[in-house]
Amino acid sequence: NFSTLIATFLSHYKSNELKIDDVRKKYLLIKGDNNQKRALIFISLFKKIYDKYHQRLKDENSIDYDDMIIEGRKKVGNEWYKYILVDEFQDISQARSKLLQKIQMENEAKVYCVGDDWQAIYQFAGGDISIFTKDFKKEYGIFERVDIDSTFRFGKKINLLSSNFIQKNPNQLKKKIYSSNKSHDGLVVVYHYNRFNEVAKKIMEMEKRSKTYILGRYNLNYYDAQLKKN
Repeated sequence: NFSTLIATFLSHYKSNELKIDDVRKKYLLIKGDNNQKRALIFISLFKKIYDKYHQRLKDENSIDYDDMIIEGRKKVGNEWYKYILVDEFQDISQARSKLLQKIQMENEAKVYCVGDDWQAIYQFAGGDISIFTKDFKKEYGIFERVDIDSTFRFGKKINLLSSNFIQKNPNQLKKKIYSSNKSHDGLVVVYHYNRFNEVAKKIMEMEKRSKTYILGRYNLNYYDAQLKKN
C-alpha cells in the first residue's frame, strides 16, 4: 500500500543520504512519458510527507533509525579496536557501510566480513549488494577473499538447480558449491507463488498417508487460512 511504499522509499532516501534534487534527476532514467509523470507526482508527494515527518521528529526532539546510523558516524573516534567483525555483510546499506568505514579509519583496524551475496534479500530495506560484489576494494582497501564452498543444507540436485539459477544474474559472484549431504534429493519442482494453494492441495492429495509441512517467512497465517478454507 501507499504508506508502506513511502516508508520504504524514505529509508532508501535517508540511508543513501540523498537530496530531493538527486531524486528528481533520476526520473529521466524512467522509460515512458506517463511513467515519468507518475514519478514526478510521487516525488512531489514524498517531499511534502518527508518535510512533515522531519518537522515532527524535530518537534519531539527525536531521531529515527537512519538518523542514528548517519549521526552516529559523526561521533566515532579512536577506541583502539584492532579488528572489526561484520556478519551478514551482503545486506549492508550505504549508510551502514560509511559508518563501518569511519570506524575502520579512525582505529586503523582490520575488517573481517562474513556474507553470501546469493542470500542478499534486503534491497527493499536499503541493502546495496554492490558494496559486497563490486566496490569492496574501493571502500575498504586491499582484501583477501576466502570462499566457504561446502553446504550441509541440501543435496546435489537442489544445489545444482539453485546454483545454476542464481548465477544467471551477471551481478552475482561466481562460485562453485559442493554438497556434503549424501541423502536422496527427491523431486525438485518450481511453482509460481500465486499457485500456492493449488500446489499444496495436489501434494496433500498425492501423499494422503504422509504429513505435509509448510515453511514460510512471511504471510504464513494467510496461506494457512486459505488452505483451511479450501
